[in-house]
Amino acid sequence: ISRSVPSATSALSAPSSITFDCRDYWCSGGFTNDAGQEAPRFMSVYIIVTDEYGNWDYCRTGVMVQNNMGAVVTNCPNRPCEADLLGRAVVGGSIQTEQGRNIELVDISLEGGNSVVQTSASGTYEFPAMNTGGSYSVVPQKLLAPRNGLSTADILLIQKHILGSEKLNTPYKMIAADINKSGEITSADLVELRKLVLGKIDNFSRNTSWRFVDKAYQFTTNNPNAETFPELYTIGQLTTNMTGISFVGVKVGDVNNTSLPSQLYAAEERSNKSINLTVNEREFKAGEIVEIPISNENAGELNSLQLSLGFSKGNLSFEGFANNNIQMSEENFSYLLLNQGILSASWNTNVSNKVEAGQPLFTLKFKALRSGKLSESLYMTPEGISAEATTENDEIQKVDLKFIQNGIAMDSKLELYQNYPNPWDIYTQIGFNLPQATTATIKVYDASGKLLRSINGTYQKGYNQVSLEGDDLI
Repeated sequence: ISRSVPSATSALSAPSSITFDCRDYWCSGGFTNDAGQEAPRFMSVYIIVTDEYGNWDYCRTGVMVQNNMGAVVTNCPNRPCEADLLGRAVVGGSIQTEQGRNIELVDISLEGGNSVVQTSASGTYEFPAMNTGGSYSVVPQKLLAPRNGLSTADILLIQKHILGSEKLNTPYKMIAADINKSGEITSADLVELRKLVLGKIDNFSRNTSWRFVDKAYQFTTNNPNAETFPELYTIGQLTTNMTGISFVGVKVGDVNNTSLPSQLYAAEERSNKSINLTVNEREFKAGEIVEIPISNENAGELNSLQLSLGFSKGNLSFEGFANNNIQMSEENFSYLLLNQGILSASWNTNVSNKVEAGQPLFTLKFKALRSGKLSESLYMTPEGISAEATTENDEIQKVDLKFIQNGIAMDSKLELYQNYPNPWDIYTQIGFNLPQATTATIKVYDASGKLLRSINGTYQKGYNQVSLEGDDLI
Protein backbone atom coordinates (compact mmCIF):
# COMPACT_ATOMS: atom_id res chain seq x y z
CA ILE A 1 0.00 0.00 0.00
CA SER A 2 1.29 3.48 -0.84
CA ARG A 3 0.30 7.12 -0.47
CA SER A 4 1.80 8.02 -3.86
CA VAL A 5 1.74 6.59 -7.38
CA PRO A 6 3.93 3.48 -7.25
CA SER A 7 6.84 2.88 -9.59
CA ALA A 8 8.57 -0.34 -10.60
CA THR A 9 11.05 0.20 -7.79
CA SER A 10 8.72 1.36 -5.01
CA ALA A 11 5.98 -1.16 -5.74
CA LEU A 12 8.08 -4.15 -4.74
CA SER A 13 9.24 -2.53 -1.52
CA ALA A 14 5.99 -0.88 -0.47
CA PRO A 15 4.83 -1.62 3.10
CA SER A 16 1.86 -3.85 3.77
CA SER A 17 0.23 -1.21 5.98
CA ILE A 18 0.28 2.51 6.67
CA THR A 19 -0.58 4.54 9.77
CA PHE A 20 -2.85 7.57 9.68
CA ASP A 21 -2.33 10.48 12.03
CA CYS A 22 -3.85 13.87 12.82
CA ARG A 23 -2.55 15.36 9.59
CA ASP A 24 -4.43 12.68 7.63
CA TYR A 25 -7.50 13.49 9.67
CA TRP A 26 -7.19 17.11 8.58
CA CYS A 27 -6.49 16.14 4.97
CA SER A 28 -9.57 13.95 4.80
CA GLY A 29 -12.00 16.58 6.00
CA GLY A 30 -11.50 16.64 9.75
CA PHE A 31 -10.79 20.37 9.96
CA THR A 32 -11.08 23.67 8.14
CA ASN A 33 -7.74 25.31 7.37
CA ASP A 34 -6.62 28.83 8.29
CA ALA A 35 -8.07 30.22 5.07
CA GLY A 36 -11.52 28.93 6.00
CA GLN A 37 -11.46 26.23 3.32
CA GLU A 38 -12.90 22.82 4.03
CA ALA A 39 -10.40 20.09 3.36
CA PRO A 40 -11.16 17.50 0.66
CA ARG A 41 -13.23 14.57 1.89
CA PHE A 42 -11.03 11.84 0.45
CA MET A 43 -7.34 11.30 -0.20
CA SER A 44 -5.72 8.82 -2.55
CA VAL A 45 -4.32 5.49 -1.46
CA TYR A 46 -2.73 3.03 -3.89
CA ILE A 47 -3.31 -0.69 -3.34
CA ILE A 48 -0.47 -2.73 -4.87
CA VAL A 49 -0.51 -6.42 -5.79
CA THR A 50 2.67 -8.36 -6.58
CA ASP A 51 3.58 -11.98 -7.25
CA GLU A 52 6.66 -14.09 -6.64
CA TYR A 53 8.02 -13.29 -10.08
CA GLY A 54 8.04 -9.56 -9.57
CA ASN A 55 4.92 -8.78 -11.57
CA TRP A 56 2.80 -6.04 -10.07
CA ASP A 57 -0.12 -3.73 -10.61
CA TYR A 58 -2.11 -1.26 -8.57
CA CYS A 59 -5.47 0.46 -8.22
CA ARG A 60 -6.35 3.83 -6.75
CA THR A 61 -9.01 4.31 -4.11
CA GLY A 62 -10.02 6.99 -1.63
CA VAL A 63 -9.74 7.07 2.16
CA MET A 64 -11.40 9.49 4.56
CA VAL A 65 -10.08 9.27 8.11
CA GLN A 66 -12.88 9.80 10.62
CA ASN A 67 -12.98 10.38 14.36
CA ASN A 68 -15.94 8.09 15.03
CA MET A 69 -15.10 7.55 18.71
CA GLY A 70 -14.95 11.28 19.52
CA ALA A 71 -11.32 11.24 20.66
CA VAL A 72 -9.64 14.54 21.53
CA VAL A 73 -7.47 15.45 18.56
CA THR A 74 -4.65 17.99 18.74
CA ASN A 75 -4.62 20.15 15.65
CA CYS A 76 -1.67 19.52 13.41
CA PRO A 77 0.01 22.47 11.72
CA ASN A 78 -1.65 23.41 8.45
CA ARG A 79 1.06 22.07 6.22
CA PRO A 80 0.55 20.31 2.88
CA CYS A 81 -0.73 16.76 2.93
CA GLU A 82 1.78 14.10 1.94
CA ALA A 83 -0.77 12.15 -0.09
CA ASP A 84 -2.38 13.57 -3.24
CA LEU A 85 -6.02 14.44 -2.66
CA LEU A 86 -8.86 12.47 -4.20
CA GLY A 87 -11.93 14.64 -4.77
CA ARG A 88 -15.50 13.51 -5.24
CA ALA A 89 -18.11 14.82 -7.64
CA VAL A 90 -21.75 14.08 -8.48
CA VAL A 91 -22.73 12.81 -11.94
CA GLY A 92 -26.42 12.90 -12.82
CA GLY A 93 -29.19 14.13 -15.06
CA SER A 94 -32.61 13.16 -16.40
CA ILE A 95 -34.18 11.14 -19.21
CA GLN A 96 -37.40 12.18 -20.91
CA THR A 97 -39.29 11.58 -24.14
CA GLU A 98 -39.35 14.31 -26.78
CA GLN A 99 -42.70 15.38 -25.27
CA GLY A 100 -40.99 15.89 -21.90
CA ARG A 101 -42.44 12.79 -20.22
CA ASN A 102 -40.18 11.25 -17.59
CA ILE A 103 -38.84 7.74 -18.26
CA GLU A 104 -38.34 5.42 -15.30
CA LEU A 105 -36.39 2.17 -14.89
CA VAL A 106 -33.64 3.14 -17.32
CA ASP A 107 -30.39 1.39 -16.39
CA ILE A 108 -27.60 3.98 -16.36
CA SER A 109 -24.09 2.54 -16.49
CA LEU A 110 -21.13 4.71 -15.56
CA GLU A 111 -18.32 3.05 -17.47
CA GLY A 112 -15.02 3.78 -15.81
CA GLY A 113 -16.70 3.80 -12.43
CA ASN A 114 -18.24 0.30 -12.50
CA SER A 115 -21.54 1.68 -11.25
CA VAL A 116 -25.14 1.20 -12.37
CA VAL A 117 -28.22 3.09 -11.18
CA GLN A 118 -31.83 3.32 -12.41
CA THR A 119 -33.89 6.37 -13.19
CA SER A 120 -36.70 7.08 -10.75
CA ALA A 121 -40.36 7.64 -11.67
CA SER A 122 -39.40 11.29 -12.16
CA GLY A 123 -36.83 10.26 -14.80
CA THR A 124 -33.77 11.38 -12.82
CA TYR A 125 -30.58 9.52 -11.93
CA GLU A 126 -27.48 10.28 -9.85
CA PHE A 127 -24.07 8.84 -9.08
CA PRO A 128 -23.42 10.66 -5.79
CA ALA A 129 -19.66 10.33 -5.22
CA MET A 130 -17.38 9.63 -8.18
CA ASN A 131 -13.63 10.11 -8.13
CA THR A 132 -12.50 13.32 -9.78
CA GLY A 133 -9.72 13.18 -12.30
CA GLY A 134 -11.09 10.08 -14.01
CA SER A 135 -12.78 9.67 -17.39
CA TYR A 136 -16.23 8.13 -17.64
CA SER A 137 -19.01 7.25 -20.09
CA VAL A 138 -22.68 7.57 -19.14
CA VAL A 139 -24.60 4.84 -21.00
CA PRO A 140 -28.42 4.50 -20.69
CA GLN A 141 -30.29 1.31 -21.58
CA LYS A 142 -33.85 0.03 -21.17
CA LEU A 143 -34.87 -3.39 -22.45
CA LEU A 144 -38.20 -3.74 -20.65
CA ALA A 145 -41.63 -4.20 -22.29
CA PRO A 146 -40.85 -4.03 -26.03
CA ARG A 147 -44.62 -3.95 -26.85
CA ASN A 148 -45.27 -0.91 -24.67
CA GLY A 149 -47.22 1.58 -26.80
CA LEU A 150 -47.08 -0.47 -30.00
CA SER A 151 -50.11 -1.18 -32.17
CA THR A 152 -51.24 -1.49 -35.77
CA ALA A 153 -51.74 2.29 -35.76
CA ASP A 154 -47.95 2.66 -35.63
CA ILE A 155 -47.59 0.30 -38.60
CA LEU A 156 -50.05 2.46 -40.55
CA LEU A 157 -48.12 5.69 -39.82
CA ILE A 158 -44.76 4.14 -40.70
CA GLN A 159 -46.21 2.80 -43.95
CA LYS A 160 -47.50 6.27 -44.82
CA HIS A 161 -43.99 7.64 -44.22
CA ILE A 162 -42.46 5.02 -46.53
CA LEU A 163 -45.00 5.78 -49.28
CA GLY A 164 -44.51 9.54 -48.82
CA SER A 165 -48.18 10.28 -48.20
CA GLU A 166 -47.56 11.49 -44.63
CA LYS A 167 -44.00 11.90 -43.37
CA LEU A 168 -43.00 11.38 -39.77
CA ASN A 169 -42.36 14.91 -38.53
CA THR A 170 -39.56 14.59 -35.94
CA PRO A 171 -36.15 12.90 -36.00
CA TYR A 172 -37.05 10.91 -32.89
CA LYS A 173 -40.11 9.38 -34.58
CA MET A 174 -37.92 8.40 -37.54
CA ILE A 175 -35.46 6.74 -35.16
CA ALA A 176 -38.42 4.89 -33.59
CA ALA A 177 -39.54 3.72 -37.05
CA ASP A 178 -36.19 2.08 -37.85
CA ILE A 179 -37.26 -1.18 -36.23
CA ASN A 180 -34.40 -3.34 -37.45
CA LYS A 181 -31.76 -0.62 -36.90
CA SER A 182 -30.66 -0.75 -40.53
CA GLY A 183 -30.19 3.02 -40.84
CA GLU A 184 -33.27 3.41 -43.05
CA ILE A 185 -37.04 2.92 -42.83
CA THR A 186 -38.30 0.15 -45.12
CA SER A 187 -41.05 -2.44 -45.45
CA ALA A 188 -38.84 -4.85 -43.49
CA ASP A 189 -39.48 -2.66 -40.44
CA LEU A 190 -43.24 -3.09 -40.94
CA VAL A 191 -42.96 -6.87 -41.10
CA GLU A 192 -40.98 -7.09 -37.87
CA LEU A 193 -43.18 -4.58 -36.03
CA ARG A 194 -46.34 -6.53 -36.93
CA LYS A 195 -44.77 -9.72 -35.61
CA LEU A 196 -44.13 -8.02 -32.29
CA VAL A 197 -47.63 -6.50 -32.13
CA LEU A 198 -49.16 -9.95 -32.76
CA GLY A 199 -46.89 -11.60 -30.21
CA LYS A 200 -45.12 -13.79 -32.76
CA ILE A 201 -41.79 -12.52 -31.41
CA ASP A 202 -40.96 -11.17 -27.96
CA ASN A 203 -38.14 -8.76 -28.83
CA PHE A 204 -36.75 -6.86 -31.79
CA SER A 205 -34.14 -8.85 -33.70
CA ARG A 206 -31.47 -6.11 -33.92
CA ASN A 207 -32.81 -3.34 -31.73
CA THR A 208 -33.61 -2.57 -28.10
CA SER A 209 -36.94 -1.59 -26.58
CA TRP A 210 -35.70 2.00 -26.07
CA ARG A 211 -32.94 4.10 -27.60
CA PHE A 212 -31.48 7.23 -26.02
CA VAL A 213 -30.02 10.32 -27.69
CA ASP A 214 -27.85 12.92 -25.97
CA LYS A 215 -30.28 15.78 -25.37
CA ALA A 216 -27.72 18.35 -26.44
CA TYR A 217 -27.27 16.77 -29.87
CA GLN A 218 -28.60 18.74 -32.84
CA PHE A 219 -29.62 16.75 -35.92
CA THR A 220 -28.16 18.14 -39.11
CA THR A 221 -29.99 16.25 -41.88
CA ASN A 222 -33.46 15.04 -42.79
CA ASN A 223 -32.36 11.45 -42.25
CA PRO A 224 -31.46 11.06 -38.56
CA ASN A 225 -30.92 7.31 -38.91
CA ALA A 226 -27.97 8.01 -41.23
CA GLU A 227 -26.34 10.28 -38.63
CA THR A 228 -24.00 9.01 -35.93
CA PHE A 229 -25.98 10.54 -33.10
CA PRO A 230 -24.53 9.99 -29.60
CA GLU A 231 -26.26 7.37 -27.47
CA LEU A 232 -23.87 7.89 -24.56
CA TYR A 233 -22.11 10.83 -22.92
CA THR A 234 -18.34 10.84 -22.47
CA ILE A 235 -16.67 12.70 -19.62
CA GLY A 236 -13.04 13.28 -20.60
CA GLN A 237 -11.98 14.26 -17.08
CA LEU A 238 -14.32 14.71 -14.14
CA THR A 239 -13.33 17.86 -12.25
CA THR A 240 -16.60 19.05 -10.70
CA ASN A 241 -20.26 18.11 -10.31
CA MET A 242 -21.99 17.30 -13.61
CA THR A 243 -25.74 17.03 -12.98
CA GLY A 244 -27.08 18.01 -16.39
CA ILE A 245 -26.21 14.93 -18.46
CA SER A 246 -29.62 14.27 -20.00
CA PHE A 247 -31.01 12.15 -22.81
CA VAL A 248 -34.11 11.98 -24.99
CA GLY A 249 -35.68 8.51 -24.84
CA VAL A 250 -37.14 6.95 -27.99
CA LYS A 251 -39.53 4.00 -27.65
CA VAL A 252 -38.73 1.89 -30.70
CA GLY A 253 -41.83 1.31 -32.84
CA ASP A 254 -43.97 3.91 -31.09
CA VAL A 255 -44.45 6.74 -33.58
CA ASN A 256 -47.78 8.01 -32.22
CA ASN A 257 -46.49 8.53 -28.66
CA THR A 258 -48.79 6.11 -26.84
CA SER A 259 -46.16 4.33 -24.73
CA LEU A 260 -46.19 4.74 -20.96
CA PRO A 261 -42.65 5.74 -19.92
CA SER A 262 -43.39 5.88 -16.17
CA GLN A 263 -45.92 4.71 -13.63
CA LEU A 264 -46.80 8.37 -13.10
CA TYR A 265 -48.70 8.33 -16.40
CA ALA A 266 -51.99 6.59 -17.05
CA ALA A 267 -53.05 5.20 -20.41
CA GLU A 268 -54.66 7.95 -22.45
CA GLU A 269 -58.07 7.56 -24.03
CA ARG A 270 -57.47 8.72 -27.58
CA SER A 271 -61.18 8.82 -28.43
CA ASN A 272 -64.48 8.15 -26.71
CA LYS A 273 -65.79 6.80 -30.00
CA SER A 274 -65.89 3.17 -31.00
CA ILE A 275 -66.66 1.13 -34.08
CA ASN A 276 -68.90 -1.91 -33.86
CA LEU A 277 -68.13 -5.15 -35.59
CA THR A 278 -71.19 -7.35 -36.08
CA VAL A 279 -71.86 -11.09 -36.32
CA ASN A 280 -75.22 -12.56 -37.30
CA GLU A 281 -76.49 -14.83 -34.56
CA ARG A 282 -77.06 -18.43 -35.57
CA GLU A 283 -77.14 -21.92 -34.16
CA PHE A 284 -74.80 -24.67 -35.31
CA LYS A 285 -74.61 -28.43 -34.95
CA ALA A 286 -71.72 -30.75 -34.15
CA GLY A 287 -69.57 -31.56 -37.19
CA GLU A 288 -70.72 -28.52 -39.17
CA ILE A 289 -68.26 -26.09 -40.81
CA VAL A 290 -69.33 -22.71 -39.46
CA GLU A 291 -68.49 -19.64 -41.54
CA ILE A 292 -68.71 -16.38 -39.59
CA PRO A 293 -68.60 -13.12 -41.59
CA ILE A 294 -67.28 -10.22 -39.47
CA SER A 295 -68.95 -6.99 -40.65
CA ASN A 296 -68.71 -3.28 -39.92
CA GLU A 297 -71.93 -1.88 -38.46
CA ASN A 298 -71.66 1.61 -39.98
CA ALA A 299 -70.23 3.03 -43.18
CA GLY A 300 -67.01 4.97 -42.89
CA GLU A 301 -63.25 5.01 -43.25
CA LEU A 302 -61.33 2.06 -41.82
CA ASN A 303 -57.57 2.19 -42.25
CA SER A 304 -56.35 -0.23 -39.60
CA LEU A 305 -57.82 -2.87 -37.33
CA GLN A 306 -56.42 -5.08 -34.61
CA LEU A 307 -58.23 -7.39 -32.21
CA SER A 308 -58.20 -10.67 -30.36
CA LEU A 309 -61.27 -12.88 -30.62
CA GLY A 310 -61.94 -15.60 -28.09
CA PHE A 311 -63.91 -18.72 -28.92
CA SER A 312 -65.21 -21.58 -26.88
CA LYS A 313 -62.83 -24.49 -27.38
CA GLY A 314 -65.58 -26.82 -26.30
CA ASN A 315 -67.82 -25.65 -29.13
CA LEU A 316 -65.51 -24.59 -31.98
CA SER A 317 -62.18 -25.44 -33.60
CA PHE A 318 -60.55 -22.82 -35.85
CA GLU A 319 -60.18 -23.88 -39.51
CA GLY A 320 -59.13 -20.71 -41.39
CA PHE A 321 -60.25 -17.38 -42.85
CA ALA A 322 -61.39 -15.79 -46.10
CA ASN A 323 -61.10 -12.22 -47.35
CA ASN A 324 -64.06 -9.99 -48.14
CA ASN A 325 -63.74 -6.19 -48.15
CA ILE A 326 -60.29 -6.11 -46.57
CA GLN A 327 -57.38 -8.20 -47.76
CA MET A 328 -55.40 -10.23 -45.23
CA SER A 329 -52.83 -13.00 -45.32
CA GLU A 330 -51.30 -15.40 -42.81
CA GLU A 331 -48.92 -12.57 -41.77
CA ASN A 332 -51.94 -10.67 -40.41
CA PHE A 333 -52.91 -13.43 -37.96
CA SER A 334 -51.38 -14.94 -34.86
CA TYR A 335 -52.25 -18.50 -33.92
CA LEU A 336 -50.00 -18.67 -30.86
CA LEU A 337 -52.94 -18.70 -28.43
CA LEU A 338 -55.28 -20.97 -30.38
CA ASN A 339 -54.82 -23.67 -27.75
CA GLN A 340 -56.33 -21.16 -25.31
CA GLY A 341 -59.18 -20.32 -27.66
CA ILE A 342 -57.78 -16.94 -28.78
CA LEU A 343 -57.20 -15.70 -32.35
CA SER A 344 -55.42 -12.36 -32.94
CA ALA A 345 -55.32 -10.23 -36.09
CA SER A 346 -53.58 -7.04 -37.24
CA TRP A 347 -54.43 -5.34 -40.55
CA ASN A 348 -53.90 -1.98 -42.21
CA THR A 349 -54.33 -0.52 -45.67
CA ASN A 350 -52.02 1.52 -47.90
CA VAL A 351 -54.63 4.09 -48.87
CA SER A 352 -57.81 5.58 -47.46
CA ASN A 353 -60.26 2.68 -47.22
CA LYS A 354 -64.03 3.19 -47.25
CA VAL A 355 -66.32 0.41 -46.02
CA GLU A 356 -70.07 0.12 -46.40
CA ALA A 357 -72.45 -0.54 -43.53
CA GLY A 358 -73.16 -4.20 -42.96
CA GLN A 359 -70.64 -5.42 -45.52
CA PRO A 360 -68.37 -8.27 -44.33
CA LEU A 361 -64.72 -7.35 -43.76
CA PHE A 362 -63.48 -10.94 -43.51
CA THR A 363 -64.86 -14.38 -42.69
CA LEU A 364 -63.66 -16.81 -40.03
CA LYS A 365 -64.16 -20.54 -40.46
CA PHE A 366 -64.63 -22.99 -37.58
CA LYS A 367 -65.60 -26.62 -37.19
CA ALA A 368 -68.38 -27.19 -34.65
CA LEU A 369 -67.37 -29.72 -31.99
CA ARG A 370 -70.83 -29.72 -30.49
CA SER A 371 -74.10 -27.85 -30.98
CA GLY A 372 -74.34 -24.27 -29.80
CA LYS A 373 -74.93 -20.61 -30.59
CA LEU A 374 -72.43 -18.05 -31.91
CA SER A 375 -73.31 -15.53 -29.19
CA GLU A 376 -72.29 -18.12 -26.60
CA SER A 377 -69.15 -19.21 -28.44
CA LEU A 378 -67.45 -16.07 -29.83
CA TYR A 379 -66.38 -12.94 -27.98
CA MET A 380 -63.90 -10.06 -27.90
CA THR A 381 -61.10 -10.61 -25.41
CA PRO A 382 -58.40 -8.28 -23.97
CA GLU A 383 -55.99 -11.21 -23.89
CA GLY A 384 -53.66 -11.19 -26.86
CA ILE A 385 -53.80 -7.64 -28.25
CA SER A 386 -56.13 -4.75 -27.49
CA ALA A 387 -59.02 -4.10 -29.87
CA GLU A 388 -58.66 -0.81 -31.73
CA ALA A 389 -59.12 0.67 -35.18
CA THR A 390 -57.80 3.70 -37.04
CA THR A 391 -60.45 5.71 -38.84
CA GLU A 392 -60.50 9.07 -40.61
CA ASN A 393 -57.63 11.48 -39.83
CA ASP A 394 -55.72 8.70 -38.04
CA GLU A 395 -58.19 8.71 -35.14
CA ILE A 396 -57.82 5.65 -32.94
CA GLN A 397 -61.14 4.17 -31.78
CA LYS A 398 -62.11 1.25 -29.60
CA VAL A 399 -63.68 -1.82 -31.18
CA ASP A 400 -66.76 -3.64 -29.87
CA LEU A 401 -68.47 -6.82 -31.04
CA LYS A 402 -72.26 -7.06 -31.45
CA PHE A 403 -74.48 -9.98 -32.34
CA ILE A 404 -77.38 -9.34 -34.72
CA GLN A 405 -80.60 -11.38 -34.66
CA ASN A 406 -83.36 -10.75 -37.20
CA GLY A 407 -81.71 -7.46 -38.15
CA ILE A 408 -81.66 -6.16 -34.57
CA ALA A 409 -78.69 -5.94 -32.20
CA MET A 410 -79.07 -8.41 -29.35
CA ASP A 411 -79.13 -6.92 -25.89
CA SER A 412 -76.16 -7.92 -23.82
CA LYS A 413 -77.38 -9.71 -20.70
CA LEU A 414 -75.97 -11.44 -17.66
CA GLU A 415 -75.36 -15.08 -18.53
CA LEU A 416 -73.42 -17.92 -16.96
CA TYR A 417 -72.28 -20.66 -19.35
CA GLN A 418 -71.56 -24.34 -18.85
CA ASN A 419 -67.99 -24.96 -17.74
CA TYR A 420 -65.62 -26.71 -20.17
CA PRO A 421 -64.28 -29.35 -20.08
CA ASN A 422 -67.01 -31.11 -18.16
CA PRO A 423 -66.42 -33.50 -16.53
CA TRP A 424 -62.87 -32.40 -15.67
CA ASP A 425 -59.87 -33.54 -13.69
CA ILE A 426 -56.98 -31.04 -13.90
CA TYR A 427 -58.72 -27.79 -14.82
CA THR A 428 -61.92 -26.30 -16.21
CA GLN A 429 -63.03 -22.88 -17.49
CA ILE A 430 -66.22 -21.05 -16.58
CA GLY A 431 -67.50 -18.48 -19.07
CA PHE A 432 -69.96 -15.69 -18.35
CA ASN A 433 -71.32 -12.59 -20.06
CA LEU A 434 -71.78 -9.16 -18.46
CA PRO A 435 -74.01 -6.39 -19.84
CA GLN A 436 -71.42 -3.81 -18.71
CA ALA A 437 -67.95 -3.65 -17.16
CA THR A 438 -68.24 -4.24 -13.43
CA THR A 439 -67.01 -6.23 -10.45
CA ALA A 440 -68.40 -9.74 -10.10
CA THR A 441 -68.19 -12.74 -7.81
CA ILE A 442 -68.29 -16.36 -8.97
CA LYS A 443 -69.14 -18.92 -6.29
CA VAL A 444 -68.64 -22.66 -6.69
CA TYR A 445 -70.71 -25.08 -4.56
CA ASP A 446 -70.74 -28.83 -4.19
CA ALA A 447 -73.88 -30.98 -4.47
CA SER A 448 -74.71 -30.44 -0.80
CA GLY A 449 -74.61 -26.65 -1.16
CA LYS A 450 -71.25 -26.19 0.58
CA LEU A 451 -69.25 -23.21 -0.76
CA LEU A 452 -65.97 -24.50 -2.24
CA ARG A 453 -64.51 -21.39 -3.85
CA SER A 454 -65.35 -17.69 -4.26
CA ILE A 455 -63.63 -15.71 -7.04
CA ASN A 456 -63.82 -11.91 -7.04
CA GLY A 457 -62.67 -9.66 -9.88
CA THR A 458 -63.29 -6.71 -12.14
CA TYR A 459 -64.41 -7.79 -15.59
CA GLN A 460 -65.05 -6.22 -18.99
CA LYS A 461 -68.35 -5.81 -20.76
CA GLY A 462 -69.24 -8.94 -22.73
CA TYR A 463 -67.66 -12.36 -22.47
CA ASN A 464 -65.25 -13.24 -19.65
CA GLN A 465 -63.96 -16.49 -18.23
CA VAL A 466 -62.15 -17.78 -15.16
CA SER A 467 -60.16 -20.99 -14.72
CA LEU A 468 -60.36 -23.50 -11.91
CA GLU A 469 -57.82 -26.17 -11.03
CA GLY A 470 -58.50 -29.23 -8.97
CA ASP A 471 -56.43 -27.92 -6.06
CA ASP A 472 -58.61 -24.80 -5.94
CA LEU A 473 -61.53 -26.81 -4.57
CA ILE A 474 -59.69 -28.70 -1.87
